[in-house]
Amino acid sequence: MCHAGQLFRASKENTAGTGRFNLAQGTIGATMGVAASPSTSVSGFVFQEFGRVAGFLIIAAIAASATAAAWMVLPETKPEKYQDCEALPQNDKDNPAADRDDPHSEERSAAASLEG
Repeated sequence: MCHAGQLFRASKENTAGTGRFNLAQGTIGATMGVAASPSTSVSGFVFQEFGRVAGFLIIAAIAASATAAAWMVLPETKPEKYQDCEALPQNDKDNPAADRDDPHSEERSAAASLEG
């Protein structure tokens, strides 16, 4: 089965701005719970009736098909081009937006002026 984090991330991207993110999360969680409930009974039956080898082969086939389905359905998250690290600011002195984004920057500068 697909990793839960990937499904939640995909639901976030697909429901952005619609107000239905919680509905998507609940649906995914409920589906995973419903799927997990009978799986132990079914796999126990398969192992008991057909043996360990058949049971493991069936589980491997289900896992391989789920992986193939996730590979085909989920989008690629790798960016087209990576940003050059040398172009990024190396510390907050080089980044004027750092103070603007930090709500406590004024408090820190006042405290630093009192200490020094």
